[in-house]
Amino acid sequence: HVEHHQVLRLRRSRGGRILDIKKPQPFRAGAAVGGNIKQPTMSKKGNKTNEPKKTPIYRASEMLLRWALPIVDSLPKSLASQTLGGLMIRDLHDCLDAITIALSTADRAQKIQCIKLLSVHLTSIETTMRAFTENRYVSLKQEADFLDLVNPITVQAEAWLAKWEAGAVAE
Repeated sequence: HVEHHQVLRLRRSRGGRILDIKKPQPFRAGAAVGGNIKQPTMSKKGNKTNEPKKTPIYRASEMLLRWALPIVDSLPKSLASQTLGGLMIRDLHDCLDAITIALSTADRAQKIQCIKLLSVHLTSIETTMRAFTENRYVSLKQEADFLDLVNPITVQAEAWLAKWEAGAVAE
């Protein structure tokens, strides 16, 4: 059994700043015959890959996920708290999925379903955080930080739902 590791090749300027990254792609039939496989490249500033812009609600959800990971890691090691922490992380991932699907579909009914699902996951996350606070697994300051992160997501989701439901009634 042979393991294959992908090696990233960095091209740097004289000052040491990364100019681009080349990642070898696996062989694909037809790629050598006129197929053009685009390699991920770094921006001119050398710190971000050139990928599609993310919406504010998606970025806010990513930020909430990044914030939650160390919180969940610091929970007591009891089965109950670790299970709830894992479910909260799963709900945060499900929020990202719901947002992605809502943004990528043209079907208004599917958009509405995705935003309603997003609201369900946000409610679950908020309930879990309330339980953590009541059991003193997280501080009141951590709960306030959480609310500062989750409120913009909730407000945007409610605005989208109102917009898309109003459009569905008009159709």
